[in-house]
Amino acid sequence: ATSTVAPTSGPITTLACVSAVSCAGTDVDGSVHTWNGTTWSTRQLGVTDIECPVDDWCLATGTDNSSVSRYRVRSAGTWSGATRAPLQLSSVSCPARGWCMAHDVTTGSTSVYSGGRWSAPVRLPRRIGMRCCGRSSRSRPCVDATSIGCGWAVAGGRAAGTSWP
Repeated sequence: ATSTVAPTSGPITTLACVSAVSCAGTDVDGSVHTWNGTTWSTRQLGVTDIECPVDDWCLATGTDNSSVSRYRVRSAGTWSGATRAPLQLSSVSCPARGWCMAHDVTTGSTSVYSGGRWSAPVRLPRRIGMRCCGRSSRSRPCVDATSIGCGWAVAGGRAAGTSWP
């Protein structure tokens, strides 16, 4: 059977679901909508994108009135305050709790969020879009979304070129 799960306000523009009873989405007004399997709850946080790799952790991004990228972290149901990011968060992917990679398409720089903070941005040799697709104990592989066969492995917050089969 199908059930209606539409939120009570604004259309959702991004959505991150880790299960049928754990979804979070953002809307054009900067609100976060969370779904618990039965009902939606809404909170205005000033964010426009969200990544939730597990039930109890999310990273949401947006910009302030001065167009400066900000992010918030939800851990165990509590949202942090808005914190300035070290680069414009054009594209963010979080494949695991507490670990994200962000890419700034304007500068071609990439930064890793780990241990509660962002690494210094690393400029890649050319402007690419990135999507993190997994995590291993030694590296965090990411795929270049604009070129088939190229990619980047990141370990310890430093980017190193790698070729993908």
